[in-house]
Amino acid sequence: MPTTIPVSNRIVVVAAFEPELSTFREALPEVRAVAVGIGLVDAALGTSALLAAAALSGDVELVVLLGTCGVFREDDAGAVIVGSAAFLADPATPLAHAALPEPLTARLPIAETFGATAELGEIATTLGVTTSDEAARALSDATHARAEHMETYAVVKACMMHGIRCGVILGAANVVGAQGRSQWRANHVEASKRAALFAASRLRQQT
Repeated sequence: MPTTIPVSNRIVVVAAFEPELSTFREALPEVRAVAVGIGLVDAALGTSALLAAAALSGDVELVVLLGTCGVFREDDAGAVIVGSAAFLADPATPLAHAALPEPLTARLPIAETFGATAELGEIATTLGVTTSDEAARALSDATHARAEHMETYAVVKACMMHGIRCGVILGAANVVGAQGRSQWRANHVEASKRAALFAASRLRQQT
């Protein structure tokens, strides 16, 4: 008889770096959790390598990205954001200092939303963190994104290329703009915990 793969083994939780996985590992240790790399390039390569290796055994059905993000609205500070779509963004573009070629402007839908409603929002993936209020306003007005996060597009794109379902759960650690870096340093641990516990509670229902 063929071996039945446990549901928990078919799920992989990923994050940019190890500290964003510690709370999740404690809350749901039966689900694999892997750091794939910080930033657009490393996250793309790390996720692709992970899924390519998993394809040999055919056991991965869902990838969940955890992390912390910046949000564009102050009333979203401290929230958990569940990605509904991901797209590449550059703050220089709405300021007319740069342009993205058309193939790079598509929004990638994120189908796995864990039954979320109020938490849903589109995620803008930037190469770096937006650190000026002017650029943050321009980016928000042009894209209507709810959050900025440097790895979302990379992970979602890699999952699409491998035919794997994907979900994104992020804890809002700061408001995008001039105070964002200091706010992130003060809040990222708690924001990461909120995202991890939200993910564990939703995934526990599936495992």
